[in-house]
Amino acid sequence: MNRVNLQELGPSHGKVLFALKQNDIISIQKLKQKVALGSSSLTGIIDHLE
Repeated sequence: MNRVNLQELGPSHGKVLFALKQNDIISIQKLKQKVALGSSSLTGIIDHLE
């Protein structure tokens, strides 16, 4: 993972990163359920984290 300015990350980013850390392999559908976000929100967060 590239270095990221932590001030650029919001609470939803943390939820996604935590869920990804807990699950080695997870589908987008399961991730969406775990973090309780809609598809477009989750896609935006994933794009930002890349």
